[in-house]
Amino acid sequence: MTKSDIIDIDSIDPRIKAIFEEYLGEARLVDNFGLRDGFLSESLKLYKNPDPDIPYGLICANPEFPDLWDCARAAFKLGSALEELEYDVEYYWVKKSTSIQNYCEVFDKTLDEWIQLDITPWYEKINPGHVASGRYPMVNRESYELFEITKISVMTSVKKYPERFVEVYVGAEFYKKEQDRDKFATVQIHTQESNHILGDSTDILLIRADVNLARMDSIRHKIKYNPVEEPEKFLNYLIAEKAIFVHSIYVPSSFNHQITGHVANINDLNSTIFEGDPTHITQNLNELKENYCVLANLIMKISPDLETLHLM
Repeated sequence: MTKSDIIDIDSIDPRIKAIFEEYLGEARLVDNFGLRDGFLSESLKLYKNPDPDIPYGLICANPEFPDLWDCARAAFKLGSALEELEYDVEYYWVKKSTSIQNYCEVFDKTLDEWIQLDITPWYEKINPGHVASGRYPMVNRESYELFEITKISVMTSVKKYPERFVEVYVGAEFYKKEQDRDKFATVQIHTQESNHILGDSTDILLIRADVNLARMDSIRHKIKYNPVEEPEKFLNYLIAEKAIFVHSIYVPSSFNHQITGHVANINDLNSTIFEGDPTHITQNLNELKENYCVLANLIMKISPDLETLHLM
């Protein structure tokens, strides 16, 4: 039997079924499936991770992150509830193009086998057919309080459309140029469309802000706009002050990136400057705009003077 084999939900351990359905119901009621609120919280702290492969990766930490929902935290909430009932649970991850999918497995004594459980909006299945890229050796609440957003982008939101989802991810890093690594950083948000019928995903739009950290520090005290409440005004002010240079990039399925050049005004971004289906482009842009606040708040907090934190 493979992990993609269909299982009659009534054939599994009744307690596993009850817990699965309980947390699936909770996941469906979440206002925003993603970590956006954690990136906007006053409790958010940023650190530098001196990874030898990527000098000064950016680490985000917030004790509120475990209470939010994404695939990792959904797996943890579900798995923890099963562990409290003394079931054997393991946590796995699958590498995607620019992100990862997390899920858990539980040993069902009724079936005498391990079964996959995934309550994320785009799966909502038992045995969805994941092929694991790796297993987390130890998982606890503290595991989900911080993460690096340099190598793997982190989901901030997801919205369901007919036959597909539009997800938004955030990533950031200090420049890799050795002579400039304390002077510049880049923060970006991008959309990804996932077809929940075909099970594939494609990156669509990306907005990248290159941050001049010295210039940013010199004007930080003069910024009148709240990055969370007025992200467009905040970003446009920084563009005008040459503290950031914003690029918009269209990533069609062929991965021939179409770079529109520097954006003079963040509000000028619309479907007419991109190729492709205007309806899809507009939907992706709308989801990006809902996350400008994440982009803006990270830019406000990022600095070369961040404390260094070594991830274990």
